[in-house]
Amino acid sequence: MSEVQKTAEQIMGDARDLLQAKIRRDIISYMPDEAWQLLLQSEIRQFTTKRLTRDNYGRDVETVSPLQGLIQKEIHNIYLELIKAELAKPEWWHSTTTSPGMLPVSDVVKQIIRENIPLIVESAIGSMFQMMIHKFSQSLR
Repeated sequence: MSEVQKTAEQIMGDARDLLQAKIRRDIISYMPDEAWQLLLQSEIRQFTTKRLTRDNYGRDVETVSPLQGLIQKEIHNIYLELIKAELAKPEWWHSTTTSPGMLPVSDVVKQIIRENIPLIVESAIGSMFQMMIHKFSQSLR
């Protein structure tokens, strides 16, 4: 079990205990213990279980549980902050060369381009070349 899962389970356990105490104290002190436990288990199951919904085409689509949604949102926010912090570093914006009238390309970006130029070219013009070959092949028939 990962640390994130352990932490999530601890938080859920703590939250469950606090929620149980508050609701019991404020609302349902008259409810029998067995009924309360069944209600609590049902609510936890709903909060932690994936759901089936229908998309616009009438197909059943499994969606994340509310708990998974909260965790995914938190992970998204954490990574967003990490990316913002990374892009705030000066090495992304500092360049040793400049061209008049152009945004200077940082040394970090130049290095990324050098390391990935085959993939960049393939993704930028691969389809165009494939279409040219296809049209040339068709013209030979």
